Amino acid sequence: MISNWITQHIGCIRVFRFEVLPGQELAYQEYLREVVEPIDEVAFADAAFLEVLCLTQANPCGKSGMRCRVFTFRDVTQRDAFPGLIAEAARQFDQTEEARNLRKAYADTLRTVVGVDDYELSA
Repeated sequence: MISNWITQHIGCIRVFRFEVLPGQELAYQEYLREVVEPIDEVAFADAAFLEVLCLTQANPCGKSGMRCRVFTFRDVTQRDAFPGLIAEAARQFDQTEEARNLRKAYADTLRTVVGVDDYELSA
């Protein structure tokens, strides 16, 4: 049973699932800390989401394992506004189109996006 507090404050979530490429674990952790978290902070300040949780698969069976970034939203309206707000935060971080392209290309050397799914919470 989902707690009443959760269903009163969080209406929906978006889950980004990905796998860190072999040998890229440390580089990916640095990328999260140095690039992704500053972008998230700007987006959070602009009310793009309520919270972000990072999950790491506990028993990856010898592989790097599945990772998830789970964003929580108060409602579907906030979730629908998220892509534009996170893109704006990334634009502020990158400052130029060239820097954005380099950042995205580098990210692709670290991880593979497996999927993006939306969920609505219900009591």
